[in-house]
Amino acid sequence: MVAVLGDDPPALLKVQKGVAIFRWEKESLEDNARSRRPVTDTTEENICCVPYMLMDDRRLIINQIANAISISCKRAENIVHNELVVTRMSSRWVPRILTTDQRTRLITSRENLTLFAEGPAGFFEYFL
Repeated sequence: MVAVLGDDPPALLKVQKGVAIFRWEKESLEDNARSRRPVTDTTEENICCVPYMLMDDRRLIINQIANAISISCKRAENIVHNELVVTRMSSRWVPRILTTDQRTRLITSRENLTLFAEGPAGFFEYFL
């Protein structure tokens, strides 16, 4: 078997298990169909519903969102975190993106800190 498969052959137990499955259960190499919910639950309609729910009540949990729009918890989590870019902080959902006012305040504060670092005298002259 090493001559055929090379340096990394499967373990003997794995080979024996595969032989047993083919002997008693399977008849082909095709995978059996699985019954699970499709990933297509992340639709535009579902994505559009969630922000309104979060604006109404920021204390919602993923299970409540999933039950309200009849999708799986994984899909609801994907919508909230990846599509809407929202994170949970202190039991509330908060957007991770700064608003324009917050961004302006941040830039102004950084400029003021740079002025102060260059010299406190020049900093006070700038504001007075």
